[in-house]
Amino acid sequence: MEAVAAQMRSIAEAARLLTGIQARAEREALINRIGGAIRAAVDPAQIQEIAVRHLGEALGVDRCYFAIYDLANDQVTVASEWRREDLPAIKGVHPFTNTAEMFQELYRNTPTSVIPDARNSSLSAQTRENMAALRLRSRVSVALYETETSMATLTAAMADVRRDWTQDEVALIEAVATQTRSAVEMARVQQREHLIAEQLQAALQPRPPSSVAGLDIRMHYKPALDEAGVGGDFYDVFSASPGITFLIVGDLSGKGLAAASQVATVRNMLRFALYNESALSAAVSSVSRTLSENDLLTGFATLFVGRWDARTRTLCYVNCGQEPGLIRRVDGEITELSPTGPVLGMYDGGVFEERAVRLETGDVLAVFTDGLTEVGPTRSEMLGVSGVSALLQGSKLTGDSEALVRSLIDEVNAFARGGVRDDQCLLVGAIES
Repeated sequence: MEAVAAQMRSIAEAARLLTGIQARAEREALINRIGGAIRAAVDPAQIQEIAVRHLGEALGVDRCYFAIYDLANDQVTVASEWRREDLPAIKGVHPFTNTAEMFQELYRNTPTSVIPDARNSSLSAQTRENMAALRLRSRVSVALYETETSMATLTAAMADVRRDWTQDEVALIEAVATQTRSAVEMARVQQREHLIAEQLQAALQPRPPSSVAGLDIRMHYKPALDEAGVGGDFYDVFSASPGITFLIVGDLSGKGLAAASQVATVRNMLRFALYNESALSAAVSSVSRTLSENDLLTGFATLFVGRWDARTRTLCYVNCGQEPGLIRRVDGEITELSPTGPVLGMYDGGVFEERAVRLETGDVLAVFTDGLTEVGPTRSEMLGVSGVSALLQGSKLTGDSEALVRSLIDEVNAFARGGVRDDQCLLVGAIES
């Protein structure tokens, strides 16, 4: 009999261990599922909404919400809430006369507060009254972060019944709280960095003039790294004197902030040179020499610099190792504005030739970086200059530069099919009468 009893105890212990292992596996799977949903979101408020919905449904609770305890102003703000359908919402601001005291009473200097039944607890009468006003009878709440005057919490609660929370349930709530805190902090950092990137991009890509004599001109820019918000491609359009407008498209090697940090150097140096030199070739040579002699570039830069004279309808240009500019004539013929000199910053003594081409009403000028040509599903299948030229030639759009820019970019992206991609920069000008 003793041997049988021992065997039964062994079986029971094995069953208990198996049940525990299964419970932990289920909890880990649930945590991973919630974590995956949270990580897929990019907005802090959305992250919190996802967390409370998944956690509330998983636990079968009546409410699940994020709240901020504002200890300085004696109020609790429920920011994100998931609830049972028949329950009234508690989202919003709740002024409590004992907010600070209630917080200390609930958490007692620990990050996790577990209350099986508020009605039969040692909580103060005022705190029990506050919980009753929100229909919170049983709850588990985890403090996420704190300052001197505020604290954020994640709470799962039952409205009208007692609940004896298990260790696994408390552990799940704590795990989701930790995941959410990390995801929200990361999202806020990314939002701050994106705002900085937008401000940097606005400084690097100054607003072009509202109109250019003789040209309907539009630009497009999109960095390869969406998370960075900036890149090494840039355009610049500015007038030096009545009827004279400079059209510039450039590409600094690299991507993201590392490349963008050098854009301002090249753009500002080029503006200074163009204001002070009568010939494009002299201005570009001066910039290239200064960059090379003083080692001001990490890598190199390609550049298309054009000077549009509205009175003579002449475009003078220097192309420093960049993709050929394209002119689509009224009759559909394509003229290429091929490179007239080397890339900038590679070596001293580069020779830059200045060329000129006359444009007529109805002609279309397109200047772009390799973000339009070096795209495709694979490295061995890319659009190339010939592909962009065919897209421009095949377009029926003429005098509407904005529509033509949209059409070209849509077709380039369609060809890429989500494959190889670089920063994109495109300038289109339709010659007006």
